[in-house]
Amino acid sequence: MEKHSGHVMLVDDDRLFQAFIQDTLQERGFKVTGVLDGLQAVTLAESEPPDLILLDIVLPKMNGLDILQILRQSPITSDIPILLITGDKREEVLIRGLRLGAEDVLFKPISPIELTLRLELSIKRKRRMEKLIDTIRRHVDPKIANEVIDQPIDCPQLRRVFVTVLFSDLRGLSRLTRMLPPEQASQLLNGLVDELVRCVQHFNGTLDKFLGDGLTAFFGVSGSQSDNEIRAVRTAVEMVQAFQKFEHLRSAGPQEAVDMGIGIASGDILLGQIGNKITSRLTAIGTPINEAARLSSLAKGQQILISKAVRQSLPPEFQAERRPSASADSLEDPNIFRVLVSPPST
Repeated sequence: MEKHSGHVMLVDDDRLFQAFIQDTLQERGFKVTGVLDGLQAVTLAESEPPDLILLDIVLPKMNGLDILQILRQSPITSDIPILLITGDKREEVLIRGLRLGAEDVLFKPISPIELTLRLELSIKRKRRMEKLIDTIRRHVDPKIANEVIDQPIDCPQLRRVFVTVLFSDLRGLSRLTRMLPPEQASQLLNGLVDELVRCVQHFNGTLDKFLGDGLTAFFGVSGSQSDNEIRAVRTAVEMVQAFQKFEHLRSAGPQEAVDMGIGIASGDILLGQIGNKITSRLTAIGTPINEAARLSSLAKGQQILISKAVRQSLPPEFQAERRPSASADSLEDPNIFRVLVSPPST
């Protein structure tokens, strides 16, 4: 007999039926928790979420359809597959159960073979979806991943949001890694990337994407905050300090020039899904992104360059000076400021 896996909660007040189903499923490898009433089912499902719930409709204290509605409204149990069990074969019972969010409705008496197959298929679908969501969250910042996953298909494609954009550019890193054995290059890259991502997450930023040897991060994606600029600049300072420590640890390696430049700008962007019916992606469009990228390209020697708007939003304790102008007729650029960074602590 094929063995299955998964934790099933069986909610039914018929002790004989419950014992029969438990024996049937346990014999096939499932872990089964039996519950006799609806209130206990709701409490237990939220404290120890199972892989699947078998839910009888006729129960004491609270009927199965009411329980189904409660479980679907809870963020803890909303995604658990729920199969309703009933001896009432009226079409309206089936339709109401499905509309409330049941994955399927099984009618008594239930064939052990049919029950086992339906459970296994439901649990496999749930695990495939969990794996897919986990993969998305590993490759995309959790805030953006949640927006992609939770966004209704028919919602507006773009929304306007005020954010602070941080654009970090690493120069010479690719050249350096080509000189190293693959294992050492991988360790070097992963170590530095981990540090930069940690800095973004430390100040509650949203990592947008890696671009070659750089990255883009937003502050304010999940709701504009009054301290977006402050958190972005603190992130940049911490990134530079982390990079300087990294260089010190690398001093025994090849002496190739590796540099970092960071640009920060603020303003409105359009954020949302762009694409067609076949494929789409979450995209950010706006002048602040281009401005931050331009400032990053101008930043040399681990500089942090910020726009005038960002500088005006910073409190006095942040030290920043006007950046010398690239033109010969002006000593300073009135729209670009350089943030002063203290040496990293040892």
